[in-house]
Amino acid sequence: MQIISLIQGLWVALIILMFFAKLRIGICLYVAYMILVPYMNINLGINLQWNLVNVLLLVAFFLSYEYGREERIPLSFKPFVPFLFLFIAQLLEMPFQNEVPLDYEFNFFRQQIMQYFILPFVIWNYSFIDGKLHEQLKNTVIICICIASGYGLYLTTTNGVNPYQIAVMAANGEVWNADYAAVGGGRLFGRISSVFGHPMTYGLFLGMAFIYIYAIKASLNKYKMIVILLAIVTSIFLCGIRSPIGAFFVTILVFLLLSHRIKLMCQVGIVGGIAYLIINSIPELSNYVGSIFSDDKSNVSGSSFEMRLNQMEGCFWEIRNHLVFGKGFGWTNYYMDTYGDHPIMLAFESLIYVVLCNSGIVGVVIWIIFLLKLFRNTSRIVLNQDIVICALTLTTYYITYSVITGEYGYMKYFVLFYTLMLLEGTQKTNNINRKNNL
Repeated sequence: MQIISLIQGLWVALIILMFFAKLRIGICLYVAYMILVPYMNINLGINLQWNLVNVLLLVAFFLSYEYGREERIPLSFKPFVPFLFLFIAQLLEMPFQNEVPLDYEFNFFRQQIMQYFILPFVIWNYSFIDGKLHEQLKNTVIICICIASGYGLYLTTTNGVNPYQIAVMAANGEVWNADYAAVGGGRLFGRISSVFGHPMTYGLFLGMAFIYIYAIKASLNKYKMIVILLAIVTSIFLCGIRSPIGAFFVTILVFLLLSHRIKLMCQVGIVGGIAYLIINSIPELSNYVGSIFSDDKSNVSGSSFEMRLNQMEGCFWEIRNHLVFGKGFGWTNYYMDTYGDHPIMLAFESLIYVVLCNSGIVGVVIWIIFLLKLFRNTSRIVLNQDIVICALTLTTYYITYSVITGEYGYMKYFVLFYTLMLLEGTQKTNNINRKNNL
């Protein structure tokens, strides 16, 4: 375990060093770390954690912005305006909420702003200063996707054991939950987390990775793209959790609706029909997938439709005296930190419960306005219609997945992939403009 801690510490030290020596390389190393290593709690004389590294990244960026170029390029907040609206609106609700200590609310607010937006903000703005960042970062993310999905497929042969996670968790003071990951209950290969700290995070990443690879398909060899997409889809169906399967199919329907592709719709229908026949031919898999809609199909542990309805009733009972503004920013996290799982809503396993409990009906309105602003903002920033559709599809996957599963810091990955897609769209637009000007 000491070797893992040493490697992890050296990696983070190298990231920080490159922030100030070669920011482009530091950003790529940091994105790779963020995807491939789920923990950062390193003591190298000082305690290195995510927030400190994010602050150092921001300092390095502003130093580079101030002294790195003679030509001054204005800072851009365009991709993040809808997100800023979301968080500022929730901040303005705080005076009307009284179930969460104010210091906890402000600290949780600060943590989310730092974790979700500093890296994407730096990536977006520095890409216009350093023209090589976009391509190198794209290659970094592709490699990380291949590692994550490839290792996830390898874990289908290990009967629920994840050697990488066991080693990394031990090095970071975490305990591996062998019972949760084990084969059983209709899960043919156990719950697979690949390089992530939890299978649910892995499932979220797989869907977003699929959409991102499709969005940058023009940059990839056709056969490499097909292999990567097939590996991701296979991983989605074999990772042992149902949420990415449901979110993936909803996302496909939205994509087809946005793109008006009748031929592709027929192809997806054929593939879906074949998949349905295969699932029905394997009793364990049929019970596993069927348990999404009913508690009676099997003894698979997990959330069913009936269970969700009971949790929704519990949600409205919980906020019966706080219906308008909710119980406070981060109340769901505060509750679990203080009391553990909720007796009815358990770990608040839906974005709907999180928004209602934390922000009430006003919070629901804020989220709806946020999504409308996000859709409109995307169309304004990116002129390439294919990238716009992919960005909206990515949003659909994030929302659907979070509604099915909950929100456990997933926005960090959503904002990162969203920023990368917008960069791809602006890059394509710039290339077209250059060709037209020749």
